[in-house]
Amino acid sequence: MKITDTEGKIITVENLQLALLQADDYRHYRHTDPRFSDFDDRQQAY
Repeated sequence: MKITDTEGKIITVENLQLALLQADDYRHYRHTDPRFSDFDDRQQAY
């Protein structure tokens, strides 16, 4: 399966169920250094 991300890049997803589980895990991660808060906010868009 091919999808287009929010920046227009095409991503190939071979295992949708696994991709959804990984995305759910990563959405809870954040840097402890507050200087990365803008980056973390952009990454949370996924």
